[in-house]
Amino acid sequence: MLTIRLKLVLLISSRRKKNVLEWLEKKLTGCDKLITWHGNGFDIPFIMSRAIVQKVYFAGLAELPMLDLYEWCRENLILSSYSLGSVSRFLGVKMGKSFKEFRGGDILTLFKLIERGDYEARKLIVDHCKDDIIALKLVHDRTKSMVERSEGSLRRVLKEE
Repeated sequence: MLTIRLKLVLLISSRRKKNVLEWLEKKLTGCDKLITWHGNGFDIPFIMSRAIVQKVYFAGLAELPMLDLYEWCRENLILSSYSLGSVSRFLGVKMGKSFKEFRGGDILTLFKLIERGDYEARKLIVDHCKDDIIALKLVHDRTKSMVERSEGSLRRVLKEE
């Protein structure tokens, strides 16, 4: 069974980072599969970096089966852009309001503003993360059968080798 987990890491306030990381580590224990969008390029390194600084043992994250839909789309679709917004539009997935307000790259700037106590920046990130989660789930729903077939083909190829 595939399980979608939230991008909770971006919601961590500076006082509660360790608590949230410990909570996330427990939630991911026993998870069948972590599905992300560019998780290998951002989310996982972000979580691991925070865990090291906060001295939270998170070794299980590296062993967790993962599906990075961004990577799957880059390998299996021919598009002019592989942003979550572009792939969502291509697949006919309706996106939330935050996709029009800013891009994922703006998150780091907003995160810095949150560190300074800017609650409007926090609201923007929360809304964007919610929209990301919904879009990720809908993109996964639209591509699930193709992803499963391609994973099955890969397993056959690896068995033959």
